[in-house]
Amino acid sequence: MSISNNLAPGAKGDMVKSLQHALIAHGYSVGPAGPNGVFDDATTSALEAFQDNAALPVQPRCDKATWAALGPK
Repeated sequence: MSISNNLAPGAKGDMVKSLQHALIAHGYSVGPAGPNGVFDDATTSALEAFQDNAALPVQPRCDKATWAALGPK
């Protein structure tokens, strides 16, 4: 997986699913649908909560710095 990819709401696919799995591994819920590969409101909320707790800029996208912070747990 290339961590240079920026993901934002509306994105779909395996990269989003990887993001959702990483958020879940860090204890954040991505909604009742679980890791469905859709960057929806629940994924955005989980991502922003993770960014806030990791002292990253809170933004509705997953950039390189966020991918690095999510890294292997």
